[in-house]
Amino acid sequence: MADIHQLRLARWQRIQERGIWRFALVQGVVMYGLTLWLIFAVLGWSRYTHHDWLRFVGIALVGAVIGGFLFGVLMYSFTMWTYGRYRKHSS
Repeated sequence: MADIHQLRLARWQRIQERGIWRFALVQGVVMYGLTLWLIFAVLGWSRYTHHDWLRFVGIALVGAVIGGFLFGVLMYSFTMWTYGRYRKHSS
């Protein structure tokens, strides 16, 4: 069981070393925002004409990038809060 705790601490340490910007861009924008944007683009394909679909996809892309970045920052904050609590209780 101690190995799992050490692996978890090491993972959180790597996240902290890489910083908030990388986490927010990779986890938030790329993994969350662009995935959500792709789903919206595919679902919107059958609902809009070509011109309206392009406008929808453009607006959705801006929203996905901004929303993904905010999601990434919030998740980083939560992850570091959890990491701090975990370190405090494991000592």
